[in-house]
Amino acid sequence: NTVAQTISLSNTDTILFVDSLLPNHSYSFRTITQSTNQSITSDVLPVSTLDTTSHDFTWQSWTFGGQAGSCALYDVAIINENDIWAVGEIYLLDTLGQPDPTRYNLVVWNGNDWEVKRVPYYYQGQPFYNPIQSVFAFSPDDIWFCGNGVIHWDGNQYVPVPIPSNVWGSYQMNKIWGTSGNDLYIVGNNGNIAHYQNGQWSRIESGTELNIYDIWGDYNSKTKGNEIIAIASNLFLNQGHKIIRISTNKVQEINGEGLPWSLNTLWFIPNRNYIIAGDGFYQTKQLGENWIRNNNVPLYYIMDIEGNGLNDIVIVGAFGLVEHFNGIEWKNFQNELSIEGSYGRVSIKGSTLCSVGGLNDGRAIVLIGKR
Repeated sequence: NTVAQTISLSNTDTILFVDSLLPNHSYSFRTITQSTNQSITSDVLPVSTLDTTSHDFTWQSWTFGGQAGSCALYDVAIINENDIWAVGEIYLLDTLGQPDPTRYNLVVWNGNDWEVKRVPYYYQGQPFYNPIQSVFAFSPDDIWFCGNGVIHWDGNQYVPVPIPSNVWGSYQMNKIWGTSGNDLYIVGNNGNIAHYQNGQWSRIESGTELNIYDIWGDYNSKTKGNEIIAIASNLFLNQGHKIIRISTNKVQEINGEGLPWSLNTLWFIPNRNYIIAGDGFYQTKQLGENWIRNNNVPLYYIMDIEGNGLNDIVIVGAFGLVEHFNGIEWKNFQNELSIEGSYGRVSIKGSTLCSVGGLNDGRAIVLIGKR
């Protein structure tokens, strides 16, 4: 029985955002539409807001390498709390205590400890153990890797999935996203985008030569299809940025007004909240509107964002940044965790959070938080 807002309707579709509601609370709305000749009152619409999520993480961390060369982990995928895969490059000593020149590029968590592994990429019958930049897991027997090439774990073996040279050149691959092992996107340096479907690769022209660092997608209930967005920039040179929406193997540039030039990551739920970060943390409720900087997030460079939902988001980055949003407020864990290094990627699934990166002394680090 309180008028919340009066709106002059000019379109067939109007979105009303009501801020400052309480978490885990029920509200009722109705509209009264008035024109010259009539007044129409709608049925009552009951709405329940999301509850907050817990900040109460128990942390545990591990380090790898540091004696035989500079190490780092670049990406991580959680299958469940007892099955986590992290990728990068790790150099260890051999059985004689000498630096082993053949790198490791995978560590796997089994619920009790980490196993350090080598994932080969076979070319003309020869194995190569290149650094792996990204991992994306659908199930324990359907896991995808990329870096200098694409590799698929089918539960029994690591199988190279070559990309034709006319689809992808000699550029580094940075990130994978997909809906299944038969619908995958790879993004990388020099604006490269490749799509894998029905066993075939196709090139998607991005319209930029900037490096594409991140890609994310989710089902859009309004368009009845997946909304896929990638972010391109140059982290070290002021060469601008580009936000790219990918649909049907075509791209559309999205308004980036209000954003800085150095951007690295994005995450969103379609039509609800879009987040882009790097040199700052920026949000918009609808694409096409201006991006607004959130100053509640510390002024450290943000390397990655991921969330279980609008009320359960985590960011990681430089100087050991780990911060969690519970739907109402942010909590920073930097002082509690206190590392001399950076986290580059993070994954959160259910009550398990895992972040990976590198320390200043050349060791790779993995952090697991459980609620």
